[in-house]
Amino acid sequence: MKIKPGQLVKIDPKKSISPENLTLSPTSNDGIILYEKIDLESFPSYKDFIGYSKVFNNETLLVISSKGRPFSFNKEKHWDVYDVYRLLYENKMYECFSHCLKKH
Repeated sequence: MKIKPGQLVKIDPKKSISPENLTLSPTSNDGIILYEKIDLESFPSYKDFIGYSKVFNNETLLVISSKGRPFSFNKEKHWDVYDVYRLLYENKMYECFSHCLKKH
């Protein structure tokens, strides 16, 4: 799914795991945990999610920009579920994989 800056999105709590069975976002009982940053150089690894965090369930977020794709994935279209976007919520920035998002 292609997402553009300025669009409103929601988090899809059922999509925290990729089709290849990689954790795209940690979860809690209440939803998906988004972090300030996702390390594109090391993903997938043990410590990919960095900074402050918040649990999201049904909130609406604003897409600010595209950050890119982890370096370990090539640029072919079928890997676009791993594209990372910067999102704004309550004056804080969070990063999230496109697979976890749905258009509002």
